[in-house]
Amino acid sequence: MKLSENFRSEEFQCRCGCRAAQMQYKFISRLQRLRQAHGRPLIITSGFRCLPYNKAIHGAADSRHGYGDAADILVENAIDRYDILQHALMLGFTGIGIGANYVHLDIRETDAPLMWVYITG
Repeated sequence: MKLSENFRSEEFQCRCGCRAAQMQYKFISRLQRLRQAHGRPLIITSGFRCLPYNKAIHGAADSRHGYGDAADILVENAIDRYDILQHALMLGFTGIGIGANYVHLDIRETDAPLMWVYITG
């Protein structure tokens, strides 16, 4: 099912196979604006996560993915990472995580936006 001009519900389905994809309209709308500002497709590597799947992959206990207001986006180079981050900040994403090959974006309610780096070793 089409959620916006450039996104379909299938892109956000839980990766466990349960096919859950309960994304919030407000998040999809903001992600669509990011897609338009970026000018290139955004590849979703993780959208909605059901509780058992989130636990199985050791996701944060209160992961925004379970609320349908978060997604991880594939980034293949530093130029795209910078562009996505720049636009995400301008568009008001309030949770931003930076991984080696992805950017996590969410719209959590918070007094101050948060940004973090995923460290793997």
